[in-house]
Amino acid sequence: MFLQFWPYIDAYLQHYFHESIKPQLRILIPTDLKPFRVRHFDMGYIPCQIGKIKMHNKKDEDGRIVIDMDFIYEGNAKFDVNIRGFDAGANEITLKGKLRCFLTPLLSSTPPFFGGFAFSFMELPKFKFNLTGIGDFFEYPGLSKTIQSIADFQLANCCVFPNKFVIPLAPSNIDLTDLYFPEPDGMIRIKIIEAKNLPSKDALIRKNKSDPFCAVQVGAQMFKTKTIKNTLNPKFSECFEAIVNDGSCQTLQIEIFDEDKAGFDEELGHFSFPLNVVKEKGTIQQWSRLEGSKSGEIHYKIQWYEFSKNKELLGHQTWDSEWRRANNPIYSSLVMVYIDHIQGLPEETSKGVLPSSYIECSVGKRTQRSLVYENATDLELHTTFSFFIEKSESQILNLSAIDDGTQNLLGKLEIPLADVINEPKMELYQVKKYLRHESFKSSVVLTVRVRAFEPCQNSKADPWNINEKEEVTSVETASITETASVRQSNEETSSESSGNDGKTAEPGKTVNTEENNEAKLQLEAHRFNIGPKLPKTQKILDIIFQRNKHSKKKVYDTQNDAQLNFNLKLDSESSKLIVTIIKVKNITPIEKNNLVNPYVKIELFTKNSSKKSNKTAVIKNERNPCFDSSFEYKIDLNKIRKYKLHFTLKDATDYGILHKTPALGKGEISLDELNPHQILGDQWITLKTPGASN
Repeated sequence: MFLQFWPYIDAYLQHYFHESIKPQLRILIPTDLKPFRVRHFDMGYIPCQIGKIKMHNKKDEDGRIVIDMDFIYEGNAKFDVNIRGFDAGANEITLKGKLRCFLTPLLSSTPPFFGGFAFSFMELPKFKFNLTGIGDFFEYPGLSKTIQSIADFQLANCCVFPNKFVIPLAPSNIDLTDLYFPEPDGMIRIKIIEAKNLPSKDALIRKNKSDPFCAVQVGAQMFKTKTIKNTLNPKFSECFEAIVNDGSCQTLQIEIFDEDKAGFDEELGHFSFPLNVVKEKGTIQQWSRLEGSKSGEIHYKIQWYEFSKNKELLGHQTWDSEWRRANNPIYSSLVMVYIDHIQGLPEETSKGVLPSSYIECSVGKRTQRSLVYENATDLELHTTFSFFIEKSESQILNLSAIDDGTQNLLGKLEIPLADVINEPKMELYQVKKYLRHESFKSSVVLTVRVRAFEPCQNSKADPWNINEKEEVTSVETASITETASVRQSNEETSSESSGNDGKTAEPGKTVNTEENNEAKLQLEAHRFNIGPKLPKTQKILDIIFQRNKHSKKKVYDTQNDAQLNFNLKLDSESSKLIVTIIKVKNITPIEKNNLVNPYVKIELFTKNSSKKSNKTAVIKNERNPCFDSSFEYKIDLNKIRKYKLHFTLKDATDYGILHKTPALGKGEISLDELNPHQILGDQWITLKTPGASN
């Protein structure tokens, strides 16, 4: 079926890309990577595959049909771009994950008998691709990993719970609010208590020490504890709150990292837990062994809460007392906002230009924003916002329409949450309000819900022994490691006396932080529908690129050259040259604090042939590193005298995303005197220090 439909799907995706995504790339791409132009995009001729389909038939699913399926794409899609004058691209794209599809609302007399369908990945799918072009451009420190992180980030924004693609099919007179804005399954509180017996990742510098922090993920919602320095037995005592769209299929993922300010954080172990077990038992508290670790364990507590429409439950309850003893605040209610559409936004009258606008939603000091909608005064948004809050009765929900180009206000609306709380079911359902600015008035149709929290009735003592096991799926999902660059930090503190109701832990939004706090990164997740545009993520990407960087010395020591120890072997039977890099000594750092993270790049070439290159692993903070790494090169024995080996000693220290990896020394040898089966052992070569500018 997909084979027949694929040319039409490809044509639609190309149209969708050029009409909806491409115009937003000017917002998405960081300034340091501009000018950025898309040269070509197509999905190729190999279709996706669907397998292991399962239909759910539950009594509580009378209003919809739920289908799970494995999704696999391993096609020949191509994506070609030009970055700062360099040609680049991606191919060998693979996407594997488990999809959940919803057909709702069910209609008794209107074909196709359901109003539309939505689909979402249960967890972040395995998304891989091969970067092409630009040559040495991809040797910039961490660029490939950063690009992978941005791709994962956008994928989570697009279609990982609670975000989804929605395709409406019903006539315009059918209410599809439940399709775009379903009530979540519930909410969980997660307490990361402590860990013990973690592996040491800093053994070369500090014996039996690490700087661990814990990353927590529920669908597209990501959280991070503070880093505990110099310990293998950290005590965190931090709490987070996450919305659960569907507890029957979602999992909680916990991963512990060793913080590395000079590079990328190293994983110390990971663990996942099915949320259907938490929903069934109410409360789980236990120690669990960390996968990927020989001895590490994590101590945590998870409690399931139902959403309640009883306003008597707003505010702090007795069951919150234990959670409030944690190191960061928790909240007593959730506000959910769904904006259906806006009509009649003002034009720029002096020029007659249609605005490219976005919607900003705020409660207290926290602000979230929608996608940017270009050149339109009537917007079909179908977008949602969520806020965990305190003292909901005294809070005001603010909505503003803002022109993205001029940042001019196009209209503003204030809704006291007390008005929502006093409504039946604590909900304003598809009401028509007005965004006002000067003499302009733009209509907006929206739904606002306030929900209190109530512990699941199953929440009882002794949840220590868990026998249930999560069903093993045939499709891979990505671990938190692969999205480490887009993990957000939840280290804000509350100050109720000053009117600040603290941090926000809602699913995936951009949050304005206090001036005295560090910049925090949180996923800017939105519900994607047919025809949306990518979110404005410039600020988020700036944070991704603003990692801790090191500075070079103003004056280099070019007098002391490093020495490289290697050996060679020529195997005539297999026509292979085997190069072994043994060690390097006497490296002179160029970093101002004398830090160096060396590796060796080896290139084999002839006068008329292209280079064949390899490189060793990076040895962190070592001036006399031992590599003991061997590499094989296929060669033409008849041209052995024309071959040359080029060695470059490089420093992997992060000097900034667009600072090329500096060379600390270079050397070259010819193979004109190497005979078959000959081994040149324990050879030394001087790596001449290059000029100061690199």
